[in-house]
Amino acid sequence: MKVALTGKKGIPAQILIAFVLSIVVGSMYPSFAKSLKPLGDIFITLIKMIIVPVIFCTITTGIAGMGDMKKLKRVGTKMLVVYVGMTFFACVIGLGVGYMVRPGMGVTMQEAQSFTQAIKTPGVGDFLLMMMPSSFVGALAKGDIVQVLVLGLFVGISLVGLGNRASAVKELLE
Repeated sequence: MKVALTGKKGIPAQILIAFVLSIVVGSMYPSFAKSLKPLGDIFITLIKMIIVPVIFCTITTGIAGMGDMKKLKRVGTKMLVVYVGMTFFACVIGLGVGYMVRPGMGVTMQEAQSFTQAIKTPGVGDFLLMMMPSSFVGALAKGDIVQVLVLGLFVGISLVGLGNRASAVKELLE
């Protein structure tokens, strides 16, 4: 049986092989594996570098590709319902696991208070303000994914509103 290591089907196989090799090398030659850490750090940095423009372009072209505000509203409403539903489902799972596992059992009230005093929970207004990018380039440069999503949403809606006049920008982003 021949396993293809190129093309779209080969990428999962390559990842699996690299994963197994990293475990083997790390177990048998730990000092050599530690010397390869800079390569891993470079790889992660490159992934972080490319993810922001990919997310921005994907969100923007996805929304701009709708072409119609009514269609965009319908899809946006469905997306919001799914998001709220999944958030509710995740909260139920989290609470269920919390009740079963009982994290924090045995922690005294004094320890808990000293821990919670160090944490500042933002209000709804602060949270919404943190989502808004202060500048177009700033959101992309900081790499704040939530701000990049909001920026992509605004640009995509603007491109839908501009219609054919924004075709050059749509093609550039695609």
